Amino acid sequence: MASDSQVTLQVSDAAGAVTGQKDRVKAYAAALVWQPGEFVDLGLSDDARTLIHQGKLFSHSSIGLGRTHKWTELFVLLFDNYLVITEPREQDGITNYHVTRRPIPLELLATTNVAHPPIQRGAVQPSPNLLATLGGLLRSGDSDDSLLVYPCEIAHVGRSGSCALYAESEEARVEWKEKLSKAQSLRIATQEGNKVFDVKPLSGDPGTGTPITGRVTCSLAFSSKEDERVHIVFGGDEGVWTGVQDDLSSIRHVLDLKRVTQCAVLEDFGILVVLADGTLSAYPLDLIVSIGAPQTDATLAPLKLSEEIVCFSVGQILGRTLLVYMWKRNRDSTFRVLEAISLKETVQSSLGTEGHTQYGLDDRCFRVHRESFFLQGADCYDMMFLKSRAAISYQKGFAIMDLTDDVSVTIPVRDNLDKELAKRCDSCRPMKILRTSENEFLLCYEEFGLFVTRHGDPVHDKPLMEWEGKAEQIAWNAPYVVAFNEHFVEVHNVETAQLIQIIRGEGMCATWDGRGTARTPAEAPAGGQVWVFDSQTRIHGVMRHAPPESSPDPLAGTAVPGAQYVFELVPKVSKEA
Repeated sequence: MASDSQVTLQVSDAAGAVTGQKDRVKAYAAALVWQPGEFVDLGLSDDARTLIHQGKLFSHSSIGLGRTHKWTELFVLLFDNYLVITEPREQDGITNYHVTRRPIPLELLATTNVAHPPIQRGAVQPSPNLLATLGGLLRSGDSDDSLLVYPCEIAHVGRSGSCALYAESEEARVEWKEKLSKAQSLRIATQEGNKVFDVKPLSGDPGTGTPITGRVTCSLAFSSKEDERVHIVFGGDEGVWTGVQDDLSSIRHVLDLKRVTQCAVLEDFGILVVLADGTLSAYPLDLIVSIGAPQTDATLAPLKLSEEIVCFSVGQILGRTLLVYMWKRNRDSTFRVLEAISLKETVQSSLGTEGHTQYGLDDRCFRVHRESFFLQGADCYDMMFLKSRAAISYQKGFAIMDLTDDVSVTIPVRDNLDKELAKRCDSCRPMKILRTSENEFLLCYEEFGLFVTRHGDPVHDKPLMEWEGKAEQIAWNAPYVVAFNEHFVEVHNVETAQLIQIIRGEGMCATWDGRGTARTPAEAPAGGQVWVFDSQTRIHGVMRHAPPESSPDPLAGTAVPGAQYVFELVPKVSKEA
């Protein structure tokens, strides 16, 4: 049994190690130098943050068709959440570490070429495919072993791509490989307890319900007044399916349509709106829900609203439920606004000798709120509803429209953007506008988010919210912005701009971003207040196959050819990593 003095010494050593770890993390945090506009909050002020490994590696570049070679000594920091590649520079006896590329979240880190033969620092760098073949030749008997370096390629699954690094010995390369593997395993275990969304299946379990055939493109959840249960609507290449939440066996094919791209539910009016192959139609929601098994003596007749439609959106402005849809006319985007009207009955009509009954909606379900308005020369991407206005994303930014007149303004305000930021806004696709506080918005582009005031001026004391990947869809479950791309989903806190969670997969796509139902969005907090985590599920997605169990390899597991897995992101906790 250990004596009291031994136990005291062990506790003291452990406390000293923790203190030393904190001091090292803080020292490196203070010494990091960022390129203008490239700052990333690594969470180094967190007392739980640890530095797992650090050391020297080399990078290589060539100039003039490979005739001139430049080897750069790097200092790489492996924290428990990011890998940070820096170039050390000493001045007046003080060493600072200049960050040379965007830090890589461990969830998005991959290593390759970790077993390839060494090469000479003075030799022309071969391509990765030739390293194994040329390795022996480059290690000629008369070479100086001190000039040998050992390749280890680091890949960022997101926008930053890959980076060829070299260790100065085989032992150093092996150590880096082991430390990276350890750090990723620890990160997965830590994030499991800190994640803010759970991934829950909505479809994809073979043998249950009617299989959803064709590609799923859209979905949503709504509460039925008929049975007070939560129902799910799925739209895709081969029609519309519905089912009861948490009951995969209840999924049924209810509408035989082609190329469904959008759907929305107006619960208070009993209407399902569907955009299929450019035709915008409305259906009686109660009958859609009641078709548990397809009825042989009844069909659903659509109320056709318009044709050759590109996209639509539903929302509320000043107590009115509006549907706005867009079509292209020459080079202009043209819009029409309808208002939903409450009717008590569903229309029935006989279909003649076969004795079938056709059910549909009265054409008085909608009335024209505004006949038409247009944006000249605009390529419209999406439409969103704000408190009293509509926002339209197009190639020049975000047009804020008053639906009662022709007044509009485009944000961000160009005169107040610096030159580099203006270039980025011009080169990136505008996607979505989110109200993040009473007087502030987040303009979401495909590569970043920009905070602006209610007047469209940039908020200078807030950094850009940079996505790790190139966003293809943006969803919102306050206070979290969720960006989808093909390989992963990333979750950012709108109050801190920090990356909170990453969900890996292949063929990832958002099918519901929280709009299209009567679920009231969370109210933006007033000045000085913070968001309350919105506990309602508002986000659905689809991937090629079910995600694997937690493992150091986020993409481990076997994909089923042609399989698709529709899921929901269920809010879990509000604490962060």
